[in-house]
Amino acid sequence: MIENLHPTKLIRSTTLRLTCTYLLIIMLMSLTFSVVIYQTSVNQLRRRLPPVRDFNSVSRLEEVQERRLDEFDDFLSKRLQESEGLLFVRLVWLNLFVGLVGAGVSYLLARKTLKPIEEALELQTRFVSDASHELRTPLTTLQTINEVALRQ
Repeated sequence: MIENLHPTKLIRSTTLRLTCTYLLIIMLMSLTFSVVIYQTSVNQLRRRLPPVRDFNSVSRLEEVQERRLDEFDDFLSKRLQESEGLLFVRLVWLNLFVGLVGAGVSYLLARKTLKPIEEALELQTRFVSDASHELRTPLTTLQTINEVALRQ
């Protein structure tokens, strides 16, 4: 099937396949780093200091402190969820940006990689065309001479 393709179509399809391969590699790396960054950041955000609560003696002041600590824990939980969501959204946008830029860079790399092959293919096509033309001229002359000789 590849032999039937015109050289220009062959180069285009190869460029597309190479671009997709480069983009796949870039996106796999980007997504891997994003997952690692997300997991590390969330683990650090969820890390808490051990509670400093003494349950042996309960007084009115300790009850107020206990309630304030619970309120503070609730506040921290909400902030943690907001931070995780914001980090996730920013990483998604970052990966979309990397995908767009990566597609352009991948195409440029594919073209740069295939340029020497394309030039060599063009030279080969030109050589075959010139050689074919150069061989046809003497063959046509010989054929004409043979036809004249046969008629006489």
